[in-house]
Amino acid sequence: MKKIFFLILIFTCNVVIAQSEQPRTIVFKLLDMSAKPIANSSIPKSNNATFNNFLQEFSVEKYEQLCPYSKNTDLLKYYYIITCVKTDVIGALKAMTKTVSDIDEKKAPISTHVPTDYMYTLTNQNPNTDSWLWHLKKIDAEKAWDITKGEGTKVAVIDTWFDVNHPDLKTKFIYDYDPKTKEKFNNTSKIANPKLSHGTETSSCVGAQTDGGGQLASIGFNTKIIGYEWTNGVNKAHHASLVENADVISISWYDSYTKPSEYIISEIKEMLDNGTIIVAAAGNYLCDNKPNIPIYPFSPLIDDRIICVTSTDYQDRHQYFDSDGSEKTHAHYPSVTICAPGYNIMVAMPTITADGTENEWPYYGFAKGTSSAAPIVAGVCALMKSVNPKLTPKDAKKILMQTADPVADAAKFPNGVGSGRVNAYKAVKAAGTRNFTNSTLSGNRNLSAGYGFNLKNAKIGTNSNIKLTARCEVNIDGTFEVPLGSEFSIEIEENARSN
Repeated sequence: MKKIFFLILIFTCNVVIAQSEQPRTIVFKLLDMSAKPIANSSIPKSNNATFNNFLQEFSVEKYEQLCPYSKNTDLLKYYYIITCVKTDVIGALKAMTKTVSDIDEKKAPISTHVPTDYMYTLTNQNPNTDSWLWHLKKIDAEKAWDITKGEGTKVAVIDTWFDVNHPDLKTKFIYDYDPKTKEKFNNTSKIANPKLSHGTETSSCVGAQTDGGGQLASIGFNTKIIGYEWTNGVNKAHHASLVENADVISISWYDSYTKPSEYIISEIKEMLDNGTIIVAAAGNYLCDNKPNIPIYPFSPLIDDRIICVTSTDYQDRHQYFDSDGSEKTHAHYPSVTICAPGYNIMVAMPTITADGTENEWPYYGFAKGTSSAAPIVAGVCALMKSVNPKLTPKDAKKILMQTADPVADAAKFPNGVGSGRVNAYKAVKAAGTRNFTNSTLSGNRNLSAGYGFNLKNAKIGTNSNIKLTARCEVNIDGTFEVPLGSEFSIEIEENARSN
């Protein structure tokens, strides 16, 4: 955590203050041993006057031998300094040609959260293929998890049936029953029925246990799941929004190609007005041989705030070549919003058989379809909500479209695959960033952001006290003013929440 105060400032700048930014560590080889650090000195100091001036000018915080334990005599000549000064430290060192050489600034490592789950480990061992959990790599999940792991968010999955005792799901469901009907998800014949295992599969795409407990990992990471059996599915989704306050609703089904009744449309609009993000599958290539016709009830043609998702493969192609060489696609039409991985997605499968006995491990398998693509986007939306709880469905859709990566063969499907393939990191970063351009921040205010702030040509009002708390970074660009008597502070805090 860093805290920085600005008082009585009027300046033009282009500054980035970031949570990942560390004090500068610079390594060099000492040629003049009179410049070596004096042991037990309370401040960095040597017997070389010129080098002492350098240490003072650049506010060096630490000056020590790099490898005092080394048996290599050449390595013993290497020292390092630590400073937070951003001016040309390297240039000053290079100017002292008789004192130092071989100068190297050690960059801070860029952290990425890598789940410990077995299948994610296998994914790292098999990069650039469509094996294991390739889809999480493709959408930049690790960098998104560095910002947030979805704490405090809820995704309602309206689907067939759910194996709530699956090792990758048993800690993820808020209830072990449908909250609307109170029917428990413990009917073994339903859990084991291949036609009804769809809900187990889709929920594992949203929020399978990540970092322990099972074998999978999911984009939603710590987001929780509310399961609803899909009979009267729109009403169940309505209940999830208005009664359970779900942040996101994931829909991987349709019921017709025709516009639904007015009361259903009213229910859908009320969910969106309530702030609930709705993510719906666009349909598959087997949709009654009508891949280019929109499906209902959850369609952007009902309300353009709905996010409609179709599929891409591990090479970012919408057109998929099956193992037999045949060419296939999932649905594509003008109301599609975005693509997400939807071919060869590893999902959870039932742990029990129809007679109630334990199924043989592993309880996993590959799935294909927009039924997998949509819940992946729903999980991304949950991460976006965790950094910005006030994120509206309209803004969530806009951000997803603006931050998408290109679809490799989009030209083959004009106006059919939306704005591109979802990028979780870019979407979460954009959702959690607050922008102030040509703005005056006045009064006593504590502002927070789930990712960061962009201040451009901004200023602090007279006699004001403004504090910004961000999870990752604060960008200050252009003219920035803090008048006499006002206070401005920045705090980079890993667990900050937007408000």
